[in-house]
Amino acid sequence: MELFRKRIDLLREKLDELGIDSFLTIDPVNIGYICGFSGSPAVLVISKGLPSLLVPRRDEEQAGREVGGLVEVIAVEGSVLEEAYGFLKKKGVRSVGMEADKISHSEWRKGSWRMRGIRRVICKGVVEGMRMRKSPEEIDAIRGASRVSVEVFGAIPGFLSPDMSEMDLAAEIEYRMRRGYKARAAFDTIVAYGPNSAIPHAIPTDRVPGEGDSIKIDLGAKLHGYCSDMTRTIFWGRPSEEMKKVYGIVLEAQLSAIDAVRSGVKAKDVDLAARSIIERAGYGGMFVHPTGHGIGRAVHEGPSIWKKEDTVLETGMVITIEPGIYIPGLGGVRIEDTVLVRDDGAEVLTGDAGKDMLVLA
Repeated sequence: MELFRKRIDLLREKLDELGIDSFLTIDPVNIGYICGFSGSPAVLVISKGLPSLLVPRRDEEQAGREVGGLVEVIAVEGSVLEEAYGFLKKKGVRSVGMEADKISHSEWRKGSWRMRGIRRVICKGVVEGMRMRKSPEEIDAIRGASRVSVEVFGAIPGFLSPDMSEMDLAAEIEYRMRRGYKARAAFDTIVAYGPNSAIPHAIPTDRVPGEGDSIKIDLGAKLHGYCSDMTRTIFWGRPSEEMKKVYGIVLEAQLSAIDAVRSGVKAKDVDLAARSIIERAGYGGMFVHPTGHGIGRAVHEGPSIWKKEDTVLETGMVITIEPGIYIPGLGGVRIEDTVLVRDDGAEVLTGDAGKDMLVLA
């Protein structure tokens, strides 16, 4: 609870800097980060005195267990957001910070008349900015989730068979996370064979592996509320000469980007370290996404590791490094690790999953 208390105090300091006397969020990830409640829907209100968490009556017991005495739990009937508008009026607040990007246009309009007399200030990214730099406790949780991903991936060569479809393999991966490690999948596991692997976020199908197929496996575990993310590309039988070449380029790009990671470096320079290698090799048009992203309570959060991102990396940030090349009709290669930013470089949290080209069957 002490960690959540510190976050509430820090958020209040930021509100003081903005000249706002209260804050409202409906984002489940931000609510979980600030006070520990894992349910949804809910509204967290930070103002003078004890913070308030408005939840549907059905979630009252869960909220009480998860937040303890840190916040006041208020069980409501109907819309938690509409009840929150009335709650702010009763509290007599003069101004409220709101994450306008998380609230629908119609709900924003309702707030206009339900909170007449209260100044509303758009506070996009305030909590997300706090979330970018992880505490030691958060880093330990991500380490644990990373360990699950590495160990589950390491078991795949022992059970992958010629009649195992993409859907079968994805299901087996997620089953092993739950059964063996009491962890959830951080996102829907991506498994793509052969030409399907040329789709960056392919949805698993009933395709089974064919001779020479690249097998792209993007998996992540969620443990104690924090995520990991890793991708490996392996091969079923001897890959083509082009896919061997592509694998080597992607691996070189990934290692170059990891080598560029350290406190004080701009995110766009890390992207450039990977992208320049792929472009020089003639595959720049087939690298169609950022080099990485922040990761924590959500699998995708700030900062983006992208050529237009000026965010300066800081010690304690956790990001992914995941360059890829995708050739329509042939296949794709992506190699991804979860990486901790340190003063003197990067610590690869999923580094125990080897990256030498692995050929099965």
